[in-house]
Amino acid sequence: MSEKAEIFIKGGEELERSGKFINPNVTDLRKWDANLLGKFKPKYYSSIQQCQFCAFGPCDLSKNRRGACGMRLNPQMAREALVMAIAGSSSFIARACELNETIIKEHTYFAALNSDANSTIFINLLCGYKPETTGDLKKALRYANEQIVHLISATHMGQEPSDFDFNSKIFHAGMLSLLAMEIYEILKKISGKNEGVDTNKSDTESGAADKNKGVVLIIGEHVPNIDKFDSDTAFEIFEINTGNASDFYNKINESNVVVIGEGNVRTDIIEKAKKSSIPVIAASDRNLAGLADLSCLSADKIFKKLISKEISGCYIKDGEKLADVVKMCALGKKETDKNSGIMPCADVIKKTEECINCGPCSKACPVNLNNRLLIDKTTSTESRNADADAFTLEENDILIVLGDANFPNGAQELAEILEEFLNRNFLIFAAGDVVISIAESALFEKHKNLINMGSLSAGIHIIEKVIETAGKNPGKSPAGNFDEIAEDIANRVGLVAVFWGASTQENFAVSQGLMRMGIPVIFGQQGIKYRRELRGDIIIDYSRDDYNGNYNEVLKKISPKNLSFPHLCIAAKTKEEAMLLIPKMVFRNFDSEDVRRKKISRYIEIYRKYAADKTKEIPDDIKNFVRSEKDIPEAYKNSIQK
Repeated sequence: MSEKAEIFIKGGEELERSGKFINPNVTDLRKWDANLLGKFKPKYYSSIQQCQFCAFGPCDLSKNRRGACGMRLNPQMAREALVMAIAGSSSFIARACELNETIIKEHTYFAALNSDANSTIFINLLCGYKPETTGDLKKALRYANEQIVHLISATHMGQEPSDFDFNSKIFHAGMLSLLAMEIYEILKKISGKNEGVDTNKSDTESGAADKNKGVVLIIGEHVPNIDKFDSDTAFEIFEINTGNASDFYNKINESNVVVIGEGNVRTDIIEKAKKSSIPVIAASDRNLAGLADLSCLSADKIFKKLISKEISGCYIKDGEKLADVVKMCALGKKETDKNSGIMPCADVIKKTEECINCGPCSKACPVNLNNRLLIDKTTSTESRNADADAFTLEENDILIVLGDANFPNGAQELAEILEEFLNRNFLIFAAGDVVISIAESALFEKHKNLINMGSLSAGIHIIEKVIETAGKNPGKSPAGNFDEIAEDIANRVGLVAVFWGASTQENFAVSQGLMRMGIPVIFGQQGIKYRRELRGDIIIDYSRDDYNGNYNEVLKKISPKNLSFPHLCIAAKTKEEAMLLIPKMVFRNFDSEDVRRKKISRYIEIYRKYAADKTKEIPDDIKNFVRSEKDIPEAYKNSIQK
């Protein structure tokens, strides 16, 4: 025990410290947050102007009223956003902790991480050391857990009253999510899960699954030991995140057993699977789904209970036992279906590659089959991480596309946005469920400057490269230097993140971490439901933002730096609005005159193509990006008056 405790505290090779903040607490980066929040002020969208946090309420906060504790609406909205960010960040942290404990149990504290220097750069940045074993990671995880507890305590009634400080804490929670993402990616490499960033996901549409095999449907993240038999020829393993409800239910019907992890898992899985007599096994204590804990029983006994329909599902804590039960259920259910005379859908559907989704076949179908199931396809989203190393970030404007596929107007809008900027030589990285939608548009095959990073957590790899780029300045080590690295990114790296299909708290937390790093974020239409933007056109006097309305001495020192991009976070309501925002978000203070001319030309070209007002050839805000006459492109010198 003493040996483990020593490793827990030591944490690996300590790096030379050049910054002030190792394991920064809530207040350490508050001054940097003030630079961001001094320029980009929150705009809230409150659908319910009430506070229901405690038994004094509900309190009506409309028309600038105060609640029973003195809270006004804006700080309450910020508190709700903090809870959302904490939930998203905690999901990543808990996942990393669970996987780390699983690996330590199997391989001891001394399992080598087998990671290069860049794959631990965020740990270096925040925690000031380079982990070499799984035991070393516990130090960073302990830091993350301590900070999350501190943050959630600030949401208690009668604690934090400040709009400004709530937003600073939101950034802090988001930063922790990036740390946990990096740790999780390191651990995935050790566990052999997806080789770090590979996410070979397949749609389990009819015909995609081989009905001669046991079909296992995995929903959510972190299902231990499944990788131990995913190469077994007797099984088909499908990993999905829930999207369209009808498609999702059809995928359940195609499977022999459903395994649920945590994160992005629909809450009605048990109900739908039970109707189809599909056994469900929970693999995470963060998503027990009301199922009985049968971890104490043998794999054989659990299997008999499931296959006999004595129970509809169960929770199994032990990863080895989980894998054994899943194997038995997948093969046993397949044989049961075969003996009962159930004919697989693939045998009764005429598959065609010429389906145009017109619909008459669905209307005429006697079993109300979804016509989309007629298309036999497997969507491969194999990541191309190796290609990412072939590009130099300093020479490109960068677009990071992250998050889910929550598109109210379909995926075509995103494809059109990406196509526009791919053709303009943007370097675009995609991570998360959104890559499946992008893959369906065939953009990965058409454009070498579109890189699939894999799962959402794998998006941290491009952030690592951004940190590496920003840290190249002489004498600037990442260790303890978050604020200086973030300032360098905000001033030098032409980068914007887009969450076009954002839906979850994880997406929200990651976006806040990126903002704290000086990376502006654009949400799609659904992003407005996060109820908060950070915009450069909002006026708020934070100097009077405290409980009694008195002047806050701490915030007298706010003197926000003049960053070139117009907003830190904004939700684009239309595809055209996003088209106009992206070129503006990559302006940076340290752009050379040649680079600035190219960016201004590109913005004007896109404005003429997508702006609603076709009578204007030059956007009204172009002067915000012209520093001197040397920045004005030759073709527009007569049109732009500095």
